[in-house]
Amino acid sequence: MGGQALAGPDSSPRSAKERVCDFGTFIPQNPVAAMLPEPPETENTSIPTDAGRPTGFLIAAILAGLISAITIAGLVTIPEPSTPSNQLAVFNSNKAATAFSDLWVLVFALGVTPFATYLGGALKSQSRGLVWASMLVFLFGAFVLAVSNAASYSALNAISTTTAPSSATAAYEAALWYNITDGWEVLGFSALGLGVSLFSVAFWNSRVFPNWMAIVGFIGGTVGFIGGAATAWIFTGNSIPRFVFPLILGSLVVIIIWGFACPFAVGRAQPKT
Repeated sequence: MGGQALAGPDSSPRSAKERVCDFGTFIPQNPVAAMLPEPPETENTSIPTDAGRPTGFLIAAILAGLISAITIAGLVTIPEPSTPSNQLAVFNSNKAATAFSDLWVLVFALGVTPFATYLGGALKSQSRGLVWASMLVFLFGAFVLAVSNAASYSALNAISTTTAPSSATAAYEAALWYNITDGWEVLGFSALGLGVSLFSVAFWNSRVFPNWMAIVGFIGGTVGFIGGAATAWIFTGNSIPRFVFPLILGSLVVIIIWGFACPFAVGRAQPKT
């Protein structure tokens, strides 16, 4: 008593924050708040909500892989003409297979479009410029492939079903279209390979796609790009080894692997925080 002041909760020289916290210990918990459920924890994942691993994204991935496998099967079953002048003879002897292969590439271009769109959405936390470049280059390559193959079939079919002044004229026209459309086809394969490689760079450490998908994609996409660029060397009048031609299919092989791996691999990495 004698002259001593009562020590209140704010009598000690403490910070305002400490006093507020200390004062709060004397306030009972709000009974209404206690009855409310805890808010659900949300993961900061970069997979979009409409493709968050099931349904649309996985269906698009599997379809892209399946369509790419059929595309490769169609391309490798048609023999390559030994010379451009031999193109018409090869076409006439493999007309049904050529029709399926060339027109199926249109299905390929349409089939991989949703897959590329979903990949871009899943990588929205990555560099926006890199993701957009990946999507645009990838889809540009796919549609150039589709247009070049459809034009090739249309031209060769028209030449084979019309009466040319001479067989030499028909062979010349077929060789001309062969060089034109194959030049665009090579451009399409090169762009597709470059697009796959750019996607792979965005995959790396994305925490959405495992790094092994990035490594496989970068190797396959680069091989496809180099194969396409090397094949273009033919149009300058030079020759290249025969083993270079299959390299252009590298990007299609990657799409097959990515497509069938997505249901098991995508989203299993730890999300970004």
